[in-house]
Amino acid sequence: MSTPRRMRLSIVGKTEDQPRLLRAWGRVPGGEVALVHRCTEGKGLLVFMDTKGNAAQVWRPGPTVFAEGITAELSDAPAAPNEAMSPCDALREVKALQRELPKEGPVTLRGQWSGALVWEDGQPHIELKRRLSTYGTLHLRSSGADGWAWRFERAPTRTSAWYATPKEAATPGYATLTRAIERGVVHAMELVQESCSFRDTRRRAAFDEGYAQKHPIRPPKPTRDPTERFGRKVSCKPVEDGSPLPPPPKTDAELAAVAQAIGADAQALAGLDPGATEPQTPLPELVEWFFGPGRKGTVLQVIGESLQQYTEGRYPPRDRPLSLDGFMRQQREQLKEAGRGKLRREPYKTAARRLKEYEQLQRTTPMQLERARSLVRYAGAAVRSPRCQGEDRKEALGLLKQAVAQYEEARAQLVAGQDAAAIRTIRRLAATVALTAAQSSRSCARGQQSLTALLDSAETATPSAPRKEAVSTRSTPRASSVRRSSGTSKKTRSRKNAPEADPEKDALLMGAFEEAIRAALKEAA
Repeated sequence: MSTPRRMRLSIVGKTEDQPRLLRAWGRVPGGEVALVHRCTEGKGLLVFMDTKGNAAQVWRPGPTVFAEGITAELSDAPAAPNEAMSPCDALREVKALQRELPKEGPVTLRGQWSGALVWEDGQPHIELKRRLSTYGTLHLRSSGADGWAWRFERAPTRTSAWYATPKEAATPGYATLTRAIERGVVHAMELVQESCSFRDTRRRAAFDEGYAQKHPIRPPKPTRDPTERFGRKVSCKPVEDGSPLPPPPKTDAELAAVAQAIGADAQALAGLDPGATEPQTPLPELVEWFFGPGRKGTVLQVIGESLQQYTEGRYPPRDRPLSLDGFMRQQREQLKEAGRGKLRREPYKTAARRLKEYEQLQRTTPMQLERARSLVRYAGAAVRSPRCQGEDRKEALGLLKQAVAQYEEARAQLVAGQDAAAIRTIRRLAATVALTAAQSSRSCARGQQSLTALLDSAETATPSAPRKEAVSTRSTPRASSVRRSSGTSKKTRSRKNAPEADPEKDALLMGAFEEAIRAALKEAA
């Protein structure tokens, strides 16, 4: 029999008479579990996902036959997950159940709700409690076989021992949490009636307007959603997820720079290490360390903001990708510069270790798949550029469709647990994206080459007419004029400070670049 695993509940409406939403997440033997429970509506979902994120089992509220033979049309007491579901669908339902919560309920009872999700030998149950009076606490516990049970415990304090004696009452077998809370509160009133039950179990501000103006009921601070860490090993984002695409390049120089950045990042992506191991610290905890106590306004907070922006795809520049190696080099140089100043030795070592773990996490297969998705979107922005036209744009669109299909293939392989196959597909995708960017900028390169060639041919084929000697009013020595006429004259330029261009060299470089990318594509395949 394993030790029970307790996961603290995040409760929305913890001061209300009936909680509106219960959420929990935690690691359990063999995987991880997440709970979303809409208490007042009788809806919920409990998901168990294995360690690799390959399969998921879920529980939903529905008809239940309790151990005593009583049939309930709807029971929201969690039981062991037994319904198979794909990891992506489970993640989608966990997020959907947290949207559009019901309106706030009445706040009349004293105290506030707290509790935990307990996982014991594959069986889940929820434990809730609320202190209704100075000497009485209402407890609720779920069971998949028996439904919800309430228990009110009266434990007198030193000041109330003269008029209250220890006592408790309990009743199991309720199908829903709301019904169990209602009956538990009614029976609690009977046990505290020796004292002023109304005074001990009600908020004065709910009934006394003058008191409420001086002492308003303060809503609790919102807590962080623990289910954000659920399913972080599963990449379910399609290429088009509704977020805005990067801005398309508008000039030849911008398109060339974007194509060069895409090619560099794609080259790094093609060199993936299949044996990269994931560090033990989750990504949110790695980033949160840089925002800890005593780090506000320091270079550590600046680095933390940069890590957060890079993870969410908001790190500048927004119009072109930044390779992971280049980004990590910037952060290490910034940390090294701070280490020479006022930053103490111990935080410096910890920050360097956290940066190393962040880089390791970014090199795992799920994060590399997200980088591949980002590259496909940048390549799509390059194809949409007004400078990409004609046959080159048509070929680039075909390559872009091929890259999207390869991304979907890698995504399906990763969800199925085929990490090695996903790595091979990502390598092929990187070569396709690099070829797409090169094809997008090729039309601009052709335009520049033809224009340069046209200017050069015009200068060489049509010699300039000899300039007439200007009649000078000044008397000039004859020898000087002879030397000037017989000397080598400077070559005239059609434009001031115009750069010289070599069309043959440009065409050769472009052909070599495309040939190298096609060779990489064949090798990856």
